[in-house]
Amino acid sequence: MIRLCLNCDTENPGDAVICSGCGMSLTRAPVGETAEKAREGQQLGRFVTSAAQPRPGQAMRNIARILALVWAGCWTVLIGLIARDFVRMSLGGTYLGSRPYESVLYGIGLACLPGLPVLVIVWTSAVIPWRWEGAGGAVLVAEGLLLLVPVALTVCGALSAVDSLFVLIPLLPGLLPLVAGVLFLASWRESRTLEAPQDSE
Repeated sequence: MIRLCLNCDTENPGDAVICSGCGMSLTRAPVGETAEKAREGQQLGRFVTSAAQPRPGQAMRNIARILALVWAGCWTVLIGLIARDFVRMSLGGTYLGSRPYESVLYGIGLACLPGLPVLVIVWTSAVIPWRWEGAGGAVLVAEGLLLLVPVALTVCGALSAVDSLFVLIPLLPGLLPLVAGVLFLASWRESRTLEAPQDSE
């Protein structure tokens, strides 16, 4: 048996762990009875892994991405509606004797002052997991808990059980970042546990 180095194309014995030519690890090197068969396996392996085998946790990852984008999109629509209402209110009258165009600028400023930082935070937390699943999932879970826990404690402490249930129903969209974050973390964990045995050989 021959183990073919992927880095320098050197033929090594089948039980070799490190390439004799370049010193690279041979854990993922193709093995064959001859160098030609190892090269055929290498080419076939590239085709099979790139075309047929999905990455571990791909379904969870896709669902989590959709939930995170829906979450950021909901906040964008909400802040856009608030900005529209502020501009409409500012067009309805002038503030402290100002001119109408100053009222429009005042309304836009009132809408953008709290809205833009919220949009930056929400969209950043929705985009981070596309590159770093573990960190992005943790950010989304923290965001969901920071939204749900204080509001739930405040509402449940002030109202009866039936009333608090009806008040908590509108908070269900707040579960989106929590569920998306948990799915990202589960996908990240699954991909790491499935890839770990291959690296340790």
